[in-house]
Amino acid sequence: MPDVENADALSPEKKGAGKITLSFSVPSDPFQRDQIPEIYAKLREAAGIADNPSAFAEVCKNSGTHILKLLNPKAEDHILRFPIAGSNQAPKFFPSMNARFGKFAKILYQPVAIEGTEEARSLLEHVMQPDGLSPEIEASFVAAFSKESLEAICEKLKEERTGVATLPAQNFPIVYAPDPDGGELQLTPISPMQSYNGFKAEVIPKKGVKEPIRLMRQDVSSKMQNISVAIGGPRVRFYGSVPPAMMRDEAALLRMIKGGPVPAPSSYELSDRLDHLVKLHTARAEHANGKGYFNAEMEHGMRRLISWIIDEAITWLDETLDAAREMEPDFEMPQTDIGLLLLNGYRREKVARERLRAALGDQTFRKILKQKVT
Repeated sequence: MPDVENADALSPEKKGAGKITLSFSVPSDPFQRDQIPEIYAKLREAAGIADNPSAFAEVCKNSGTHILKLLNPKAEDHILRFPIAGSNQAPKFFPSMNARFGKFAKILYQPVAIEGTEEARSLLEHVMQPDGLSPEIEASFVAAFSKESLEAICEKLKEERTGVATLPAQNFPIVYAPDPDGGELQLTPISPMQSYNGFKAEVIPKKGVKEPIRLMRQDVSSKMQNISVAIGGPRVRFYGSVPPAMMRDEAALLRMIKGGPVPAPSSYELSDRLDHLVKLHTARAEHANGKGYFNAEMEHGMRRLISWIIDEAITWLDETLDAAREMEPDFEMPQTDIGLLLLNGYRREKVARERLRAALGDQTFRKILKQKVT
């Protein structure tokens, strides 16, 4: 039997659509509108298969958006079907079943081009999301195969498959996580087959294009890769490196831009100045209660220190805004309590932090702050 991917070997003598190609992704040469009734007869002849409703049902039962692993006797339930979030478009399906049903899968998945239409669509797509040509396409299939096969296709394709009940541990990657209700949850990582299938087209550069990418081609087998008959050919290994971690300040800026808190000024020098503010504030409070010593010069010094600390915090906010706008030009700084900002960056223990909180909430600090920011 010739390779069904070889379009030239399967070209019929009769002209019309030109070459008949059986493929999961390569569209046929366009058919004329009046040739639609004979499309699937030609595809059936190219595939060299007889009608078999159970074979078509097997293909459809094992087609989905997410495929855990090629069907095997120990895992009959391995297909998931998820809709496209925020879209009424039907998701793209991929087959994963015994290789002996591969030609039936190609009949179902073959993109058929019709003159005057924008895109080539497979029988599967006509069943899942009908358009004005779908009744004629389905009638062409029925004429070539049978009404029973079309009914089996429609039934199995539209079955809901959003969960997998059991998986044999020896055949699948499994991670265990704590169950909120007690015990453990068995997790199996999966990814959309459309991403898997589109990797080469999206990531691997075309020949002759110089791209900074590390690849290694490995000819493992010319047969399917134990996942889907729609994926074949040599395996390509892709080497990628993790981007360098962001510095602490860069990460803080990015969090702020995304809606997080404003990063606080934090240094040992600033913490030392805040320590001095706490000492002066505490001395004034004790003197008011008849203890210790506090005079006008100390009051003046405390006010000068408060003014210095606030100026430093305002400069910090201005520099932070400038740095943020280098990442996001339209960024606007949110309303920020400078007292709380200073407290957040204070490098001391809990007791000292509570004393600083009192000093930053004092009417003297708040009066000077109001003068500076208005």
